[in-house]
Amino acid sequence: MMITVGIDFGTGNSVLSYCKDNESYVYSRNGQKWIPSDILIESDGYIECDHHLLKNPPDGYSRVSGIKRNLLCPEKTCAYNINELLEFAYKRILYLFEQFTRQNDEKISQAVLTCPAHASQSYRELLIEIGSKVGLNELAIIDEPTAAAVHQGLRDIPTYEERFLVVDWGCGTCDISLIERYPGNSDLNVKVVRGDNHLGGLDMDHLLRDLLAKNYGFNPEECPLWQIEEMKIHLSANDLVEEELNLLNNETFPVQVSRNELEDCIQPLIVKSQELIREALEESYWKEVDYTIATGGPMLMPAVRRAMNEILEDYKDEDQPKRKKKFYW
Repeated sequence: MMITVGIDFGTGNSVLSYCKDNESYVYSRNGQKWIPSDILIESDGYIECDHHLLKNPPDGYSRVSGIKRNLLCPEKTCAYNINELLEFAYKRILYLFEQFTRQNDEKISQAVLTCPAHASQSYRELLIEIGSKVGLNELAIIDEPTAAAVHQGLRDIPTYEERFLVVDWGCGTCDISLIERYPGNSDLNVKVVRGDNHLGGLDMDHLLRDLLAKNYGFNPEECPLWQIEEMKIHLSANDLVEEELNLLNNETFPVQVSRNELEDCIQPLIVKSQELIREALEESYWKEVDYTIATGGPMLMPAVRRAMNEILEDYKDEDQPKRKKKFYW
């Protein structure tokens, strides 16, 4: 049996999916479909990829986060050079791929790595280098919004012209794609792409951490962002969250934050995402879309979902019959 494997190496999490008998599946191990993209590194340079150790690293290990973000947008503040970042990304992707192949005997005919729609050619070439090193033969690079559309099962033959708005808002980037399909043809035609490689859940975490540091009087640089991310995630289902932050200097701070406080501090980022969608729709001259495919962690946040609905309410074609509308969250 021949299968196609796709890997989404994200800033926050990584996922492997595969296509078998014309159906797509997300690889799951022990019920977990995604793994954190962070790795652990020992003082002598040894890289540990077992994600179960991330929250309580063994002595002598430190956690490395934001690998993809730093590969996309090299920062002067990054503690690691490009070769070290490439090695981290390679080890994370290799770990996920080997976990999958140990449990599946099918022969892989093709492999796909996804990248932000707004990614540079140099980043795409880095992905090809990493994929080749992992052993992913017949490797293709596909934009993440397009991959999201394919994953939704858009392989049937449309009977009328279909318009898709794909919003892929992840931990590191926010990408917008407008995709068309024409009657009698299942091909996806990417009409417009917009993106921001500094607009992600990671940026929300920074804003929330700064707010808590100001309110409770601690140095934000001493607080690991993954603790802030967990609070942010809990606020999608709760109006108020109370946690004890464990700082790198061994201080602890009991803190609490409300969903309203979170939404207020991330509002500038939400506005930026809306602007990306408006730019794409105005460039395409579309007044309405048939389907909206929304993917990525921030899409689970009530404020973000409200913002997406607000945008679509602004784009209605009163002169045309109502187009069929559907959300894929």
